[in-house]
Amino acid sequence: MSRRRRWGWIAAATATALLALGAAACGSADLPRSVTTTTPPTTTVEDLEAALDPTCVAGADVAPGATVEAVEVDGVTRTYLRYVPSSYEGVAMPVVVSLHNTGATAAQQDEASGLRTSADAHGFVLVTPQGLGDPPTWDAGEASTDVAFVEAVLDQAGRTFCLDPDRVFAVGSGDGSVMAARLACDAADRIAAAGFVGVVPDPDPCEQARPVPVVVLPGFDADLGPWAQRYGCDPEPDLVPYDAGTPGDIQGDYQGCDEGSALRSLTVAGQADGNDGFWDFFVAHPLVGTD
Repeated sequence: MSRRRRWGWIAAATATALLALGAAACGSADLPRSVTTTTPPTTTVEDLEAALDPTCVAGADVAPGATVEAVEVDGVTRTYLRYVPSSYEGVAMPVVVSLHNTGATAAQQDEASGLRTSADAHGFVLVTPQGLGDPPTWDAGEASTDVAFVEAVLDQAGRTFCLDPDRVFAVGSGDGSVMAARLACDAADRIAAAGFVGVVPDPDPCEQARPVPVVVLPGFDADLGPWAQRYGCDPEPDLVPYDAGTPGDIQGDYQGCDEGSALRSLTVAGQADGNDGFWDFFVAHPLVGTD
């Protein structure tokens, strides 16, 4: 199967097209499109299997596919979409938390991101939380209630089926990137790596239990200076062709970063495989340094 998967939400994030989709009712998220999952896992999953816990026993039988799930946080019932790939057979899997832009819904994020296809191709569980408010948005400030929400989602998922706790990743679109950055700050003991699309947030304050590796798309002209300073990286990245992309696509890796940290920018165009770019970075950066 080709590695090339279109990251369909780049334009939506950078042009804030998701804002135009309109607000949804507080906490609502309709079940998104149905998908028949027939794609087998790629060698990426085979490479991961040696590090996964083969003895993990799920608390309940979980069928592959998409469902709307609910969890109570501080007396409020919150919802999220859960997508389990066809390759799930009770063996611990990575999980990606996908965060929508302000004004969008979890269902719209699920549709726009194309991450279900990547979940099937690479073998990870996808959870897409729903923000609150009208328009739906995130509490990405200090002592965020939405950090507690995402952690409750992960706790519930961990009780329900097998997740690899060392490979929990967060990626956001637009203002969802701001929330992903807050998770990278306040839940650094659980979020192995984070990805930003369309926005490079600089959360303040940001006291991390460990430096969470960060990848940004699109990276061209993105100001990663605050993150480079936070992680002690050289101020400018080393630019090389992105080997999974079209000619002209660029990968920028920052050098000299503190141990355990990493910072990468991706600049892709056309049909370039942004999803795989994120996943390649995530696979290379499991959770370390939290003992």
